[in-house]
Amino acid sequence: MTDLPKKAAAKWSRLLRVEADAQALTNSCLRELSEANRLLDNAPHGPRAPSLRAVIIEGRARLVELQQRHREAAALNTHLLRWLERNRSVELEDLPAARPRLLKGDTAVDAIARVRDRIAALRGEHTATEGAMLPIGDLKALVRSHVQTLAERARPKIAAASDKVEVTFRSKGEGWSNKPDLEGLLAWLDPAAFEARLCEELAGTAGTSLRLSPEEKSAALSKLRAEMDALEREEEALIEMAIDTNGVTIERRASASPAAILGVRQKQQARAMA
Repeated sequence: MTDLPKKAAAKWSRLLRVEADAQALTNSCLRELSEANRLLDNAPHGPRAPSLRAVIIEGRARLVELQQRHREAAALNTHLLRWLERNRSVELEDLPAARPRLLKGDTAVDAIARVRDRIAALRGEHTATEGAMLPIGDLKALVRSHVQTLAERARPKIAAASDKVEVTFRSKGEGWSNKPDLEGLLAWLDPAAFEARLCEELAGTAGTSLRLSPEEKSAALSKLRAEMDALEREEEALIEMAIDTNGVTIERRASASPAAILGVRQKQQARAMA
């Protein structure tokens, strides 16, 4: 596992303690339930039977809550550990905690819901941007390049002897054959016409899909990732605020950024942003 900087290491230790404490409380509740059940089995009609049944009912409800709390803590720490293992060779540095923003009348819980809605919307934009098609002009340039490649590949080889001519064609593999590659032959016979017909077919796929050049897509994705990173760090700050000021524990999302939770970033990322 990668070495964590000071603040991140302290937080990681705290999260591990939360999991261990949740496990200890769950085990304690199980022991109490076991003992109550034992006493009730021994004296089902004794004077303590009603109170023991009440303890068992209350204990079962509490056990469900404690087990859920432990599952959440364990899932979070597994999520973080896997990320740390994948980044074992990456040098990390602490970042100052994000400043959570509360709108007028907001509680930390309200603000977290608002931030999570925005993160979800940005993830949708990110997915749409990743799937954006190239502009028609760029696609036509790809068609032209494809036709040129086909035509060059399909150019026949002619061998002339004293009384005959032998024509062979390059196959779709590496060898030669007396059977032409039809697609390539069409491109070789009339590349302009073949290209024009392919572009006509291409125009029919235009639709209303998002279209971006590689440069535009890269810039848009970088902007979206930066905004999502800032929001995830704000979300984590709000979760910590809810714990510190209200004693409210809010489950972190399964897809929450480990870097945001631990408050770190890669050092080379910091140099790139400088």
